[in-house]
Formats: sequence, structure tokens, C-alpha cells
Amino acid sequence: MRNEKLRALQGYAICMASTLIALALSMAIPHVREHEPFALFFAAVAISAAYGGRGAGLLCCVLSTLLTDYFVIEPAFTWSLGVENVVPLLACVVVATVVSTLTASLKKANDRQLEYEERLRSMASEASLAEERERRRIATGLHDRLGQNLALSKMKVESLRDEIGNAGAASELDRISSLLKQLVNEVRSFTFELSPPILYEFGLGPAIEWLANSMHERYGLACVCQNQNETQRAGQETDVVLFQAVRELLTNVVKHAHATKATVTLIRDEKALRVQVEDDGVGCDGLAATEASVNKNCFGLFNIRERIQFLGGTFAFESLPRQGTRVTLEMPLRG
Repeated sequence: MRNEKLRALQGYAICMASTLIALALSMAIPHVREHEPFALFFAAVAISAAYGGRGAGLLCCVLSTLLTDYFVIEPAFTWSLGVENVVPLLACVVVATVVSTLTASLKKANDRQLEYEERLRSMASEASLAEERERRRIATGLHDRLGQNLALSKMKVESLRDEIGNAGAASELDRISSLLKQLVNEVRSFTFELSPPILYEFGLGPAIEWLANSMHERYGLACVCQNQNETQRAGQETDVVLFQAVRELLTNVVKHAHATKATVTLIRDEKALRVQVEDDGVGCDGLAATEASVNKNCFGLFNIRERIQFLGGTFAFESLPRQGTRVTLEMPLRG
């Protein structure tokens, strides 16, 4: 409520200022005063309506009409009541009212569009966080139920093998134990891929170090994590969004960049956390890549940028053909 009142006062202040400026210019420019006395006031009406809404626009319309009659229309510094002056003044009122109404309607439509876009960003961010919560729930279930039961079954098979003297049965139990061990490792790996517990237990830095090692083991990408000044946690929501973004960026490096090396750098100061992802790949036209991610209706860079900006951060994409790519994500630290 207080913000709405403040915006209303600002709108009326702009109305007064623009009207006075239009009057001053009309008095100072002879050509305007003699041939187009209402032109600058129409501009003032449009500005007032754009910033203050229809009320400020109509107030500017009334003030402009009165000031034009008294100061601009000859004879100056008198009220003109003759028919030859009343008709132009009425026309001025009508035109100014139309300008005010149309401008205010356009402003209202733009405000609604901005509100709609903000709601879409909010929904996208909530969907992303809900996805991560579901990932974590499934990963926890896999670890607590399937993973532990498999590990327990492996231990019992190994214990049973020691009690059996038959060489053939012991060999078969060895194969079952080996299979169970493989399943345990796969469940553990799948659990970390879904939602790495290290992210929630130790924070973003260790989680990205684990991600870099995982990228090297799975895809052969030499991925280096440089963690500078790790003295403050950014908050779980920020950590989750940044980790998802880095994982998606590194996946893009593997799929599209044809790079041999990638570097993830974390830099913290008192106010912000900055994450840079660089590669030595083929690169591309940065603007074209960003526009393509939007025009093809895919998530990619556009999705990362929207999530980062919704949380108050910034997104920067730098790339040139055959010179690699650098993506910089910066998020404010809270508290």
C-alpha cells in the first residue's frame, strides 16, 4: 500500500514537472508559441499518463489547457473567452484526454505483461526447485531402501559362501556377490546423479568438485574446479540453482563444444558469489546462441538465465568461433 501511494505521488510530481517544462519551452520558442501552442503540452500529457496513470494524465490535461489559455494564447496573461479561442481550447481538451486515456491503457497493458512474465519466471523457478526436491526424495529412497537392502544381501551371500564347502556352489555365490556389488555401485552412482547428497551436506564448492570428477570419469573431459574464498554459504536455494546450471553447462560442453578441457571457478566476496564455466572448445556467436535457445523453445541457456535472474542474479555469455566459451553466473549472498 505504501509503495502504491509513493508511486502515485511520483506520478503527480512528474505531471507537474512535465507541465511546467512544456510551458517554459512554449514561452521560450516563438515558433511553437505562435503556430503549435499545444504540441509540447500533448507530450507532457503523454508522459504524465505513462508514469502516473490516467489520473495524472487528466490533471496534466486540465493544467495544460489553463496554462495555454493564460500564458501562450494571445493576448498573453489574460483569460481568453472568445469563440475563436474557446474552440481550440476545447479541441485541446478532447485530444489531450484521448492521449491520456490511450497512454494510460498502454501503460496498464505493459504492466500486466510484465506481471505475467514475472509470474512465469516464478512458476519456472518453483518448478525447477520442485524438480530438485523430487530428485532428492527419489535419491533418498533409493539409498535408504534399495541400496541398503542390496548391500545387506551382498553381506549375507558372502557369509553364506564361507559356510559352504562345495566349490561349485561357492563359485556361483561369488558371481552373485559380484553382481550385487555392481548393483550397489550403480544405485549409489544413480543416487548421486539424481541429487548428490554432498550438495546438501557440504555446499556448492564440494558438490561442483564432485561433478568435475564425475565428468572426467564418465566422458573423459578434463574438468578443473577452482574454489576461491569458500568462507560463506550462499543458501540452499542458491546452491541448488547454481549446481543445476553448472551441470547443464558442463553437459553442453560435452555434447556440443568438442572441448578438451573445462574450468569451473567459484569466487566469493562479501556481497556476491560468482561462478564461471569456461571451455577451450569450438565456441560460437554468443548472441546467436542465446537467441537460438529461445527461438527453438528449448531450455538450455535461456532456462539458466531465467532461473538466475529470477533469484536476483546476473547471467553473462561470452563466446567467439574457435576461441571457446565462458559463462558467468553471479548471485547475491543473503544474510
